[in-house]
Amino acid sequence: ALRAVAAAFAQVDGYGVARDAKRRQRESGVYLEGIQYGEVDPSAFAKALGWVSPADGERFVDLGSGTGKAVLTAAALHRFSCATGVELLEPLHA
Repeated sequence: ALRAVAAAFAQVDGYGVARDAKRRQRESGVYLEGIQYGEVDPSAFAKALGWVSPADGERFVDLGSGTGKAVLTAAALHRFSCATGVELLEPLHA
């Protein structure tokens, strides 16, 4: 499952997309201070999810989900009833 996640994001440059979105915000006079972009490593995130032992049917929500790597990783590895990502920078989830 982790190989599929890695393949899905192989051509995604989340840092570049976030950088460009922030530049456009500043140019338009609308800049959301304090928003930082960072990515999770799927194997490290899988290990962290294992520590909390999610039960079948629970919900997974990622606030500030960026490109959705954590959401896809969670959905690929566990039987959540739903896995949802919420992201303010629209180009990251477009």
